[in-house]
Amino acid sequence: MTKHDFFRWIFNLAHGINGGISFGFALAAIFNAVPLDDTNLPQYSYYIMIAYLVLYLGTHLALSWEQCQRNKRDVSSHKKSLIFPDSRVLFQSDEVYPETHGLAADGDAPGSGFRKIVLAVFALGSVILSIVIIILIIDYKP
Repeated sequence: MTKHDFFRWIFNLAHGINGGISFGFALAAIFNAVPLDDTNLPQYSYYIMIAYLVLYLGTHLALSWEQCQRNKRDVSSHKKSLIFPDSRVLFQSDEVYPETHGLAADGDAPGSGFRKIVLAVFALGSVILSIVIIILIIDYKP
């Protein structure tokens, strides 16, 4: 199946639903793998895991929203979409395909600044929440 097939949207939809269901099972496994009572951690440690979940979902939604907005701009301005670039561009030298396909002068795609900020917030939040849960595990005495 190529990206130009008529039924590609069905594959994309099924792929997205399958990914969402898999993610839901993964979250259930994280929260139910070990009962919190058996870990001897305080009840509020669930809130730390929920904070990470919110951080992850917020990051996912922000990046998905940005990708959709970029795709809408590309389609409305009749530009070649950067989301699914032509595979020839990825494997040919610049002499064959010299055009930048909408890349900025520094080589980044439009919206890269937003994506870098989202990455920084996600990385910093993940590190902070990881440190908090590690300290909680080390220092907690029931």
